[in-house]
Amino acid sequence: MQVTTFETFVAFSEKRGCFLVKEKQFGPEGGGSFAFSIINAGKKMYERFEIANNFGTGNGHVPEKIPAGKCRTMLKKLSTSLSRSGFTGIDVYPESCETGDREKCFFLSQQVLNNNKNGYFGREGETLIQPPFSIQFHKNDLALFKNNDRLLPWTPEIPPDIKQMEAWMSPDNRLIVLLSFIHFNHHRITDVLFSRGDVQYKRLTFKDLKRK
Repeated sequence: MQVTTFETFVAFSEKRGCFLVKEKQFGPEGGGSFAFSIINAGKKMYERFEIANNFGTGNGHVPEKIPAGKCRTMLKKLSTSLSRSGFTGIDVYPESCETGDREKCFFLSQQVLNNNKNGYFGREGETLIQPPFSIQFHKNDLALFKNNDRLLPWTPEIPPDIKQMEAWMSPDNRLIVLLSFIHFNHHRITDVLFSRGDVQYKRLTFKDLKRK
């Protein structure tokens, strides 16, 4: 028995190199945690905002360890950081801290949803296209192409514990986020590709990022 982690891509910012991730963890005794992270690939840094933490202690007991006041403070900090990082179209509701359902603390505009373009990769031939770029899954290898030129593969061979992958590409094509479905139902960010324009894409993993 172990904690299961499920990370979900939320949105790209208008400031190049930043994106928002939602994280949910599920405990073996029930309950879990809920948090957001703002990741700045350009600066190799991230900020994490934990909104709820009620991991079970046994016998169905799931006490909330983050008081409503601290939850509100974290959501206000999240809202400030979102604005500073260039995110638009995301509304944050600190009042959700008192409702018992803290996952309803944010709302995405339709424009943000329209800008989120992604693809799923689990079998031969699956492709995410955003001209002039494409991400293609071929012979157990996920690779990035510009027009017909292969820029780089993510891995020489996809590890056997990864069952499916999900890729998100920013509207300006400069930031690509790869999430992987791993054994035991984990869903984690495994790679980030970032380009500063004409410079070649650089590959980052979460281990390369420092917490702000």
